[in-house]
Amino acid sequence: MKMKKLIIFTSLVIGIILPASGQQNDGDEIVIGKYRTIDSKVLSEQRRILVNLPVGYETSDVKYPVVFHLYGDYVMT
Repeated sequence: MKMKKLIIFTSLVIGIILPASGQQNDGDEIVIGKYRTIDSKVLSEQRRILVNLPVGYETSDVKYPVVFHLYGDYVMT
């Protein structure tokens, strides 16, 4: 019975603390990546792209899938 109460208590504490720690506050910045410039040989021009890497990517040996979002004419600068 004590173990059941401990599990319920722990679940309640985690349920209260975790959502509060991940909330954004008014004025917080939203960072979704960094702009990079690449040379396009096909278009003979430089293109600006937005790159978003997972946290710890530089120091990790983990392989990640690549997702490309083709913006077309709706690029916001």
